Amino acid sequence: MPRPDDLWRLASSLAGDRGAASRLEFIASAPNDPRAVSALMDIAESLLAAGRAQRSLGHLRLVRELARGVAAAPPGQVAQGAGQAVALQRLVTLSHFKEAQAYLRLGQGENALQALAASLAAASPQAPEYGDAALLRAEVLERLQRLDDAALAYHEFLLAAAAHPGREAARAALQRLIEERLSVSTLRALARQATPPEAGGAPPFPASLALLRAAELLFAGGKGGDAEVTLAEWQARFPESPEAERARALRHRLQEWRAQQLARLAVLLPLSGALAEVGASGLRGVQLAFALTPGADRVLLVVQDSEGDAQRTAVLVGELASNARVLAGIGPLLPQTAAAAVPVAERAGLPLITPGSSAAELPLATPVFYRAVLTVEDEVNALARLAVQNFAKTAAVLHPATQEGRRLRDLFATAFNSYGGVVIDTEPYDPQANDFSRAIRNLGGREDDELQALGGSPSEREEQFRLPYQLLFIAGRAPQVSLIAPQLAFFNIRRVQLLGTQGWNEPGLLRGGKEYLEGSIFSSEFFPGSERPEVQQFVREYRSMFRSEPTLLAARTYDIARVLLDLLVKGIDDRAALHKALATVVEHQGVTGRFSIGSDGVFHKSPTLLHVRKGKIVERPPALEWLH
Repeated sequence: MPRPDDLWRLASSLAGDRGAASRLEFIASAPNDPRAVSALMDIAESLLAAGRAQRSLGHLRLVRELARGVAAAPPGQVAQGAGQAVALQRLVTLSHFKEAQAYLRLGQGENALQALAASLAAASPQAPEYGDAALLRAEVLERLQRLDDAALAYHEFLLAAAAHPGREAARAALQRLIEERLSVSTLRALARQATPPEAGGAPPFPASLALLRAAELLFAGGKGGDAEVTLAEWQARFPESPEAERARALRHRLQEWRAQQLARLAVLLPLSGALAEVGASGLRGVQLAFALTPGADRVLLVVQDSEGDAQRTAVLVGELASNARVLAGIGPLLPQTAAAAVPVAERAGLPLITPGSSAAELPLATPVFYRAVLTVEDEVNALARLAVQNFAKTAAVLHPATQEGRRLRDLFATAFNSYGGVVIDTEPYDPQANDFSRAIRNLGGREDDELQALGGSPSEREEQFRLPYQLLFIAGRAPQVSLIAPQLAFFNIRRVQLLGTQGWNEPGLLRGGKEYLEGSIFSSEFFPGSERPEVQQFVREYRSMFRSEPTLLAARTYDIARVLLDLLVKGIDDRAALHKALATVVEHQGVTGRFSIGSDGVFHKSPTLLHVRKGKIVERPPALEWLH
């Protein structure tokens, strides 16, 4: 009986039917030999090349069965060669790929896709056969008219197969689909995909083209507002794109369309100069509100760059006010620019809502000027009410020896007392100091050796040292608070609840020893980690649209824009009616808290309450059992 090696040499030297017969004889004589798998694959490929696709399918399935048998055979029954497992795996991968080709010959596209999925799962992403399967999958999807899936598959191929000879054809196919056949959702998906930069500084393909095409389709479909937002995103991401002329043409059509709309909402922020990035974050908040408000495409967004200059701001407000279709403005941001703008706006009855100037910074009494900033009064009142109603009837105050510190002290004492609590003591500290021992001692703090000198048992000393207050309100910012907290512990002021304002909510609060702030509570106007659905949606959509983290200013401008848009899309058509409508805004749930607009034009807000728990800053849960 011929030896397997002899049979293999004979089979390898013959072609056609004689070669197939010799290969079958070799397979029968040595089924556990890895070369048997290769011999069977040769037969299957010959059948496929001869147009006998159905018979080829059967042989391809046998290739995988034979490969499994070879892989499972005891070591003594198989010639162990270097790379045997890799070679077998490649034959399995190839069998799936050839199976897909056979199904295509038979007109069975869906079966071909299943075979290609198996081929991709079996292949290493770095192997040439992976690129072959990925490209064929995209082509099959396009042939089946599953165009959105095909576009994504072409893009996956381009990312995975950097040196594949089919790249240019795949790129051309993807570009054709983008220009002619894809849905907006798929275009956006392509624009979001991580894509390597193109050579020569060209915008990354296909992100730039896909996003611009999405804007064009939105406009053609009657969604002008969405088209504007998408075009603005395109401009921010691809400012140097060669497609700028095409974008300009779309922008011109959008401007003509906007001229026919119901109303205009202006944004007046510093978008250039030193505050450009700050102003840009505010603009993004407004743009997101437009994207998420139903019917917002009937309102024209007019963007003006104040440059942070008071005189320019007054001129721009005058121009806006002269157009009766401009019903409101979001801005200005700074106190000095607002002071210049308000008299101009008042003469025309143009409502201006600032996202940056508080009543304390700009105490203007005028019916056209609104402030969307959390007031210190509302913030301190909420903290005092929380404390008295839940865990403390007595309190002390530690505050910076500044005008603002004294104001916070007085506001808290008044609010705390009004809810039935008693402020026992107040103590100032130098905000420039690092040592706060004098102020802490004045609040009753004592070192360990001083407590030991009291004598008696630990429980007796504890009773003698019992502080007369349950709560310590610390007015200050994070740098001071992070230094004060460990010093409070050093002086044995430990068993009191620490309470603070949003000045605490800054990076670095927990760097000085988070264990000393465990359980402390403080307020915030906006907390990105909130579990409230409206905040989660805002943060999620902001990150998705702008690829950056939302700021407090972005959250404020988003809330302002949502309130205005909700009113404008209902049909409010003049400034006087808008003023009246703003006065009806009560308990609006925004991302910067629940707020009502008072007769003083102030957004009276309920701050978000935060606390330090297990070394992290988290939103305060509705229940307070953990405090007791």
